[in-house]
Amino acid sequence: MRKVLLIIIGLFLSIIFFENISGQEKKDDNFYLGSGLVKYYNNDYIGAIKDFSKAIELNPKFEEAYFNRGFTKYLLGDYSGAIKDYSKAIELNPKNGNAYLGRGIANIKLNRKKEGCLDLSKAGEMGFKEAYELIRELCN
Repeated sequence: MRKVLLIIIGLFLSIIFFENISGQEKKDDNFYLGSGLVKYYNNDYIGAIKDFSKAIELNPKFEEAYFNRGFTKYLLGDYSGAIKDYSKAIELNPKNGNAYLGRGIANIKLNRKKEGCLDLSKAGEMGFKEAYELIRELCN
C-alpha cells in the first residue's frame, strides 16, 4: 500500500513539474508592462492601457505602470485620467520628476494653470530643465 501511495505522489508531483516547464509561462506585472510598451510603440494606445492596467492589477504599487498608463491616457486626451495616474506614480515615488512634468502639463490642459505650474516647477527642481522652458511658455 505504501508503494502505491508513493507512486501516486510521484505521478502527481511529475504532473505539477511538467505543467510548470511546459512553456506556459506565468504572466506577471513586468510581462504586462512590456506588452503595454510594445503596444504603445505600435500606436495601439487602448491595448497599451489595458496591459498597463493588468500590470497594476497584479501589482498595485507598480509606479512605472501608473506612469506609462498616465502618459498614454494623456496622448488620448484623457487629461483627468492621466492626472490620476501621475498622482499615484508620485505617491509611490515622490522623486519621479517625469510624473510631475506630465501631471503639470495635463493640469494646464484642463485650465488648472496654478496646479500645473507648481508641478512644472517641482519637476524643474528635480533636474528636468525642459520644465523651466515650459514654465516660461505656459505659466507667465
